[in-house]
Amino acid sequence: MSLTPINKVHLNKILLWRNSEVVRNSMFSQQIISWEEHVSWFKKIHGSQIEKWFLYIDEKRVPSGVVYFKEIDLNKKKADWGFYANPEAESGTGMRMSLEAINYAFLEMGLEKIESSVLMSNQRSITMHEKVGFSESYGIANDARIRRFNLFSKDWPLKEKVLRRNIEEQSKSKKTL
Repeated sequence: MSLTPINKVHLNKILLWRNSEVVRNSMFSQQIISWEEHVSWFKKIHGSQIEKWFLYIDEKRVPSGVVYFKEIDLNKKKADWGFYANPEAESGTGMRMSLEAINYAFLEMGLEKIESSVLMSNQRSITMHEKVGFSESYGIANDARIRRFNLFSKDWPLKEKVLRRNIEEQSKSKKTL
């Protein structure tokens, strides 16, 4: 499993996933994105110091999702993060993608805090954040449509062990089906 910085070669695949109904309905911006808008977005984020976007490659070497960090503040050692899976990715991809992304954020980027905003209607993402070990950050979001979550690097080693165990158990249960 790995995170690969997004490049031009990935743009068609990412746009297809992002414009799929299941992904689009889970995002803050739910309109269909045109190719021109997509290319403009890529030019904006390419080389940015405050945003990093990655293609998640699963253990079978199949591109399976997108992970991103926004509002990166290296002085405060924090960033907002988000992700979406290929709509056809196998069950459990979000958990595996989260493990890879959080390790990258804390170990490679040196962050101490990851924050996330999730639409109240996106129950799958809310459940995933809770399973991964994020805590809800009350009082930060004034928008009743969202829930805010955070995760601290000091809490990650224990939460990482639990997440790895959950991923292993999920893999074993798939093999017995």
